[in-house]
Amino acid sequence: MWKSALRSEWARFFSYHWCIWGMIGAILLPPVALLISENNFGGIKLQEEDVVALCLRFLYLGQAGIVVAMAGFLGQEYTHSSLRTTLLTVPSRMRLFLTKKLVVVSSTIIAGILSSILCFIVIIAKYQYVFANDVLTKFITAVSLAIISWIVLGCISASLSIITKSLIVPIAVLFPMIIGGSQMLLAVTEVAKYLPDLAGMNLFLIPEQKTFLALGLGVTIQLIWVISLECTSAYVFLRRDIR
Repeated sequence: MWKSALRSEWARFFSYHWCIWGMIGAILLPPVALLISENNFGGIKLQEEDVVALCLRFLYLGQAGIVVAMAGFLGQEYTHSSLRTTLLTVPSRMRLFLTKKLVVVSSTIIAGILSSILCFIVIIAKYQYVFANDVLTKFITAVSLAIISWIVLGCISASLSIITKSLIVPIAVLFPMIIGGSQMLLAVTEVAKYLPDLAGMNLFLIPEQKTFLALGLGVTIQLIWVISLECTSAYVFLRRDIR
């Protein structure tokens, strides 16, 4: 039953155009932005930290695509009124909820891995960087931590879609935050550091910036956001009538 439900949700995920375009954006936006960005090194040989820092800086942009994909995945269930049909095949709402969340997390991880690999390839091609094993270890560690933020924002986007029964609301709230809205708000108030995207900002920065929350505290705040919204969305999903 679990396998058939998971297979069905994966098929549903790739049948929604919002999900497809969101995933394409998440995977391609960071390497394309890196490719067309100005070369600030002027022929100087890149150090290990430079390579990792470049990848992380542009991987931050991919979160916008994840927000769109996950909002589309859950939001279109309500927009197209297809959730009623789904519940006929998977009557257990908790099982359906957990299956959908598994698709959200796994697809986000896949997108993050693909995007980071493409970023690394762009750096090798653009800067004529000579590959070294030490860099690979640091790269994998840093990217793995950065993908945590992708998962957080993907889960938050999906939860907001369930709570609001909309694919537009999470995109309208989270997308502007990621592309600069939160940082503009930070210039006005320090409280903005606790927003879900800025809380994990140091996951994408080498070295860490004191402007944002320390790495450990930032991840903790992100987890608080996720747990709060996941519990709320689970309660709503299990209790609310589907029309």
